[in-house]
Amino acid sequence: MLNVHRPQRIGAGLPVSLRGRRLARRAFLCSCALLLTALLGQAFLAGVAAMTDPSWWELHKAWVHAFQWLVLLPPACAVLAGYPRRLIWASALPVVLIYLQYVWAELGRDGTWAYGLGVHAASAPLLFGTTTALFVAALRAAPPRA
Repeated sequence: MLNVHRPQRIGAGLPVSLRGRRLARRAFLCSCALLLTALLGQAFLAGVAAMTDPSWWELHKAWVHAFQWLVLLPPACAVLAGYPRRLIWASALPVVLIYLQYVWAELGRDGTWAYGLGVHAASAPLLFGTTTALFVAALRAAPPRA
């Protein structure tokens, strides 16, 4: 019978020191905080465009191109931080949700799916809530062990 050792955590075999894991955990928290701030700004721009001045839609579209890359930082930091698998996989959810935001907006805008823009708007709180849950889970995670 083969004795196969399976690491408990993704990235467990990475040569990351205790100091490196602590730094990665701080980077994870900071990237989640930056993403939350950017998402709040995006919601503000959408609200202003919808309620007061439609010319703000251009700024809404430009802003997402500026911050969309922030969603790639939490999964990378989670792996380096040595977080549990559940948190690592959950940290990839904002990547999927940002992609779906683009899909739904395009389907609604070009008329392929009439409800696309509504789903785009309704799913934004899901993206914000997921990122908030990641931030809270990271705060509650046990400190890295040597």
